[in-house]
Amino acid sequence: MKIKNKTILISLVFAVLTIFLSINSISAATLYWVGTNNELWGNASSWASSSGGAGGAGIPGASDDVVFDSANLNNAVINETGFTGVVNSINISVKYSGTIADKMNWNNSLNVTGNVIISNGTLNHGDNSNLEQWRVNLKIGGNLTIESGGSINVNGLGFDAGQGFGRGSGSYGGGGYGGMGGGQSLSESGMPYGSITSPINLGSGGTGSSGGGAVILNVSGTTVINGNITVAGSTSTGYDGAGSGGGEFT
Repeated sequence: MKIKNKTILISLVFAVLTIFLSINSISAATLYWVGTNNELWGNASSWASSSGGAGGAGIPGASDDVVFDSANLNNAVINETGFTGVVNSINISVKYSGTIADKMNWNNSLNVTGNVIISNGTLNHGDNSNLEQWRVNLKIGGNLTIESGGSINVNGLGFDAGQGFGRGSGSYGGGGYGGMGGGQSLSESGMPYGSITSPINLGSGGTGSSGGGAVILNVSGTTVINGNITVAGSTSTGYDGAGSGGGEFT
């Protein structure tokens, strides 16, 4: 009798496990970007169940794989509207040439359980003004691969000209961040700020141009970068001070 009961119990556990795995398998999906230009990630009409297919497949969730390919080259915007901030994987294919802008709030990260592959195209963030509002903040449970055609480029997306913790002043002051900015005199030069070991802040503006943006890459697996990650400040015209470079922390 005891053996029979154990057999029944094992059968029930197996049945429940099978149902659970089946539900997970059904709920997981591969979603392809088909949104209009600069459309929100959290819009169900922006995603299709096949490359170039009809929109309306749903908003990517924690179990879903996200693909950007040549069937739709429109830019995308990521924020918290309708989106939980978690997906299983992101694959930006070699034939996608658009830009994906991270506009999630400053302290929020885009969480990817699996791998992120950026074969082409550009990942950046929103253009900041006088506040630290946006940065690229990726938390990746798997591997990060940036191929030769791919980039994370936040050049000039930091504090505006004359803004920031290390802003330049006077007529020619350059923005400071990891070091002091340039200038005709010490009083014009932007001062250093932030952390030497964890550079996660935006770059400050000089008198004539904006600072660089910020990138945080928290990767549990392997990081392979054959493309570019750039956080430069914008160049200025004439003798105006240029913005400082931003922060990149991996």
